[in-house]
Amino acid sequence: MRRAQQIIGDPRCCADRVPAGFGQVQDGVMKMSPAQFSALFEGLDWRLVRPERVRRPELAG
Repeated sequence: MRRAQQIIGDPRCCADRVPAGFGQVQDGVMKMSPAQFSALFEGLDWRLVRPERVRRPELAG
């Protein structure tokens, strides 16, 4: 996974085109979830993988 982080964080790569909400490239490294990495590794558009929002319960039991 370290190699993928280096490629994504490479200034020659799309670091300047990372959409808002996908984290920042810091020290040449971009954090991503295991699901995003898996999509990237499979050649899919990893930017479409987003965590499912879980609503907090408003009333307790």
